[in-house]
Amino acid sequence: MTDLAALIARLEAATEGSRELDFAIDSLINHREQAPRKPPGDNEPPPGFGDDELSRLMDPRPNYTTSLDAALTLVPEGWKYEVSEDEAWVSKLDGRFLVSSDTEFIGRGNSGPLSLCIAALRARHMTTSRASAPPAAP
Repeated sequence: MTDLAALIARLEAATEGSRELDFAIDSLINHREQAPRKPPGDNEPPPGFGDDELSRLMDPRPNYTTSLDAALTLVPEGWKYEVSEDEAWVSKLDGRFLVSSDTEFIGRGNSGPLSLCIAALRARHMTTSRASAPPAAP
């Protein structure tokens, strides 16, 4: 299972958004490593500089899994999106008019931001893998 597939599985299984999931998304899309949980040695970091609640709140990475505004930043530019709730939260992304694909990306999650993250990560993966693929032979 790829890192993306594993992350999407975690998002689909999540009962709510979390900073841990936000950090995992940010690490994947921005190629940043997650901050170490504890500094080397026996020293504990001061509040705001470790793995405590204050540190998570102060971290500048977006709250992708709890904020629709932050989750929208994951949607590829120019794509149409729809977020709705019926029996579950569902997000649909449509970029058919921008890319040569008849695929609509759907994400289902326990909240609007979670479902949008799932759909957006699937769409981003498709668009980046096509952009990096070698051209087809004539």
